[in-house]
Amino acid sequence: MNALENGPLTAGEIGGRLALTSGSVTALINRLVSAGFVERIEDAHDRRRAKIALTSKFRANADRVYSCLGRAISAEFAQCSPAESLAAINTIEKLEAGFSETLHRD
Repeated sequence: MNALENGPLTAGEIGGRLALTSGSVTALINRLVSAGFVERIEDAHDRRRAKIALTSKFRANADRVYSCLGRAISAEFAQCSPAESLAAINTIEKLEAGFSETLHRD
């Protein structure tokens, strides 16, 4: 779902980012379409091609889930010492950099 945050992608692009086979991506997309979390947007110039986009239903659920998660994380950080908070933030930043590097590889 994070891969689609910045806009629609083709199934091939999703598969490349997640290192999934075309069959696995198709099954994943079909399940997410059935749940109402993504939709297929047909290409106006090529009917064989479609982009996968997040739906408003997903965004509404994500906002609810992420706001709860944010409150829980804030509560945990409030109990940490400054040194513990700094160590956690440094670790999170390293993880984010690693994820970002992986997503932007060709």
